[in-house]
Amino acid sequence: MMGRSQVRVSDRGLDDVVRACREFARSSLKVIGKLVGSTPGVHWKMTEKLVGSLSEDARKITGTFIG
Repeated sequence: MMGRSQVRVSDRGLDDVVRACREFARSSLKVIGKLVGSTPGVHWKMTEKLVGSLSEDARKITGTFIG
């Protein structure tokens, strides 16, 4: 059975995960929205940026779960 302090700590961890997921979704939507309105030549550069930011955000979320 977990004590009160352990429950509080696990709740904070969950809050961090939820916050990271929301930031991930928000930043991804911004980049995708810009990508849709761009010309084909710009699409490639923006796609590279999106992939980079998605992998960075995924590392943040994974780090939150692990650490």
